[in-house]
Amino acid sequence: MAQTPPPAANTDPARAQVTLPDPANPALPSLILIGDSTVRNGHDDGQGLGAAGQWGWGNPLAQYFDSAKINVVNRAVGGLSSRTYLTSGHWQRTLALVKPGDVVLMQFGHNDAGPLNDTSRARGTIRGNGDESEDIDNLITKQRETVHSYGWYLRKFIAEIQARGATAIVCSPIPRKRWDDNGKTIRANGDYGAWAKEAALQGHAGFIDLNELAARRYDELGRDAVMQLFPQVTPDEHTHTNMAGAELNAQLVVGGIKALGIQALTGALTAQPCTDWGTRGELLHQDAFADTAHWVAEHKPAPATKVSTRDGRLVMDMAGDATVWFRPQLEGDVSITYRRKVVVADGPNDRLSDMNQFWMATDPRNADLFTRDGTFASYDGLRLYYAGIGGNANTTTRLRRYDGGERALLADLNAPGDLLVPNREYAIAIDVYKGCTRLTVDGRELFRYRDPAPLTRGWFGLRTTHSRQEIADFAVYRLRQATSPSPRR
Repeated sequence: MAQTPPPAANTDPARAQVTLPDPANPALPSLILIGDSTVRNGHDDGQGLGAAGQWGWGNPLAQYFDSAKINVVNRAVGGLSSRTYLTSGHWQRTLALVKPGDVVLMQFGHNDAGPLNDTSRARGTIRGNGDESEDIDNLITKQRETVHSYGWYLRKFIAEIQARGATAIVCSPIPRKRWDDNGKTIRANGDYGAWAKEAALQGHAGFIDLNELAARRYDELGRDAVMQLFPQVTPDEHTHTNMAGAELNAQLVVGGIKALGIQALTGALTAQPCTDWGTRGELLHQDAFADTAHWVAEHKPAPATKVSTRDGRLVMDMAGDATVWFRPQLEGDVSITYRRKVVVADGPNDRLSDMNQFWMATDPRNADLFTRDGTFASYDGLRLYYAGIGGNANTTTRLRRYDGGERALLADLNAPGDLLVPNREYAIAIDVYKGCTRLTVDGRELFRYRDPAPLTRGWFGLRTTHSRQEIADFAVYRLRQATSPSPRR
């Protein structure tokens, strides 16, 4: 008997109150994305379903670009139309980040067909690409508002982008999971797809016909395969893709970018994106924390400071800076897994902050890594990857690559879903595979990075400052190439 799919997630808020990212490195050019939930869904968290949940294509798009050459800044907001992205203030805040040499890529349309005025969303735009307008007394904002056409809002974005010396690209909206009577994916070439193209041509912007490209790919794949590109939920999800669908659409966007030939983007594309993570094979290391024999603690002596084990857990109860290194050196393609939580109760060191980790760490000046007192700055000269979750009193979550003195910031997250919850045990996995590394929390990918000079060996360390944390079920696996299925005969 077939099981009923789980209920669909509602990640499309009527009044989107979100914290959007800024460019990680303001000195670099930026590819800035604006749009709706099909570009960036909620907090990019998959709603607790991992890759099976809802994902916008802006998330996997970042993996196609070298973060040392360009920032990919996804400032799309679920639930908004081209009109409400402007009237909510998101566009004004985004435009302030745009500088000469940047590229702004936009995709709207899915929410523009709603009512112009109601008490629920009031987000619709006038159909078309004309200059007609309608004055309304907005039932939500209680303000007088002039509503314009869909194309008018796109053309406004384009003109203001170009006025700042940046390049604008318009994408037609991805197709919904719907078919016509002939079994073909329904296109938007008679409405929003056509109007997006007209606005782009009129504004002398780049245009990627993502609607047609994706519909063509859907038709090639066939209906059964397309169903697997969307969350398996009730009621049936026909608009938001899962991660597999988001990755397909991101690939099509990259193809469109290549066709446009914009040097700021094509020159920053990676040789090979991080899409293959292999499969877990041999168990290399495992620690049930009967004692601390496999670990080296680095911290200054202080009252109420201790690294110990209790009930199958490693306990870091620290009054100041500390790193606890796993003694065996790791090498090659590996997956590091463990469970970890920040304890906040009545302990003297209890503080919600800094669930941090180092991996593939080496000292270019000393073969002996374990020589420090835990002070954070003492690790600046190492080579390593660093992820700080809930750092700076639980206000930032960052990925860095240390290179013997340089601490390059690769990603900087600060949305509520990217920060810590007290006493919640998180399942963490760190993968290092064929020049790429990523960190996932509860199945949700926080960071993914292709390293042009990958770190392929080194030590793993648990890192924190002034907090009490518990770690359990530590294991390291070899990652091997997934076996390809045999061809059908």
